[in-house]
Amino acid sequence: MNLKLKLIALAGVILFSFSTLRAQTSNQAFTASHLKTAEQFLLATGTKEQFDATMNSIIKQGAKNVDSNQRDAYLKVMREFVGKYLTWDVLKEKLAEVYATEFTEAELNELNIFYNSPVGKKLVTRTPELLSRISATSQGIVAEHKTELEQNIAEAYKHTDPPAVKELVIPAASQPTSKTATKH
Repeated sequence: MNLKLKLIALAGVILFSFSTLRAQTSNQAFTASHLKTAEQFLLATGTKEQFDATMNSIIKQGAKNVDSNQRDAYLKVMREFVGKYLTWDVLKEKLAEVYATEFTEAELNELNIFYNSPVGKKLVTRTPELLSRISATSQGIVAEHKTELEQNIAEAYKHTDPPAVKELVIPAASQPTSKTATKH
């Protein structure tokens, strides 16, 4: 697949993932106070940093599927595209609407109190490492039972060609582990 088609495919995946976000929020009206409280929740939970890390991870992961002689051009195009259409400033209002849809303003205030407390801040700080450890645990369980899984896949595709799977890998958390966190 050439670079242009890969870019279109990746952009389509990114946009499709956010299209459901728009569909979920377009039919409701929220007060400015409710949306502001939802935005405060997003900031308290580190969503901006997680969002930025996730977008960088998506771009880097996509680059792995591009020929090395085209990788720099791919990275340039994707970073410009994401910088134009998928920034925190562009999406924070839409993300706030998602949370406003699920939580009342009073509930968001309660969540903000928790996430701004010492234990809430610790949870936000430790979550990337916890997700990484959970991922490693899951990978270990899959590795322990890899033979059984391979047999089940072979059986399921007995009459057809099995899918091309080089290795079963559960992706690690996309957020970087905090350098400021300390174990307690």
